Amino acid sequence: MREPLVGVKMLTYNHAPFIAQAIEGVLQQKTNFPFELVIGEDCSIDGTHEIVLEYQKKYPDIIRVITSDTNVGVRKNSRRVSKALQGKYIAFCEGDDYWHHPEKLQKQVDYMERHPQCGMVFADCDVHHDKSNKVLNDYNYSINGLKSRVDLTIEEILSKGIVIGTCTVMIRRTLYERVVDGDPYLHQSGSFLMGDTQLWAELAAVSKVTYI
Repeated sequence: MREPLVGVKMLTYNHAPFIAQAIEGVLQQKTNFPFELVIGEDCSIDGTHEIVLEYQKKYPDIIRVITSDTNVGVRKNSRRVSKALQGKYIAFCEGDDYWHHPEKLQKQVDYMERHPQCGMVFADCDVHHDKSNKVLNDYNYSINGLKSRVDLTIEEILSKGIVIGTCTVMIRRTLYERVVDGDPYLHQSGSFLMGDTQLWAELAAVSKVTYI
């Protein structure tokens, strides 16, 4: 496989009911560039481990599974996957999320390539409530009418009005590494309830964050 342009980061722990759909959503992507899927499997006990290894065996040119003999926790799992990723861009898809649009990666890469000042791009998402089986389509548009925005501010990102679904995000890898390595307490210590919000906010401080 040629060096991937995009590395997809997938963290999973006890996601057996969802993980196959998450992986299939990545595999279905139609792109004019190579991409990889790196799965951080943190010693699940519900069959997730066996599922992801079977996918790795079936798609060895695309999928790499990172695991260990003992559970390391979400922070260390996230860190080891981030360090393993290749490519110019990082896209995120947790093991209980999935991409239903087959051109998700292509559309975001096309935008990032045309706008080098943009460090992060994200999109709308559908929210599925598993217990009730109810789906709220186009969450941001439904809740607050949000349409395309070129340069979101830190204040907007930290407000409750805009939801940045992690599975919709793409980031420039060099920028991601600079921000995360630049403040280990903020981004690696596990001292905060949310792992992503402070990352999105800091990215908005050093680059443009775009909603498409």
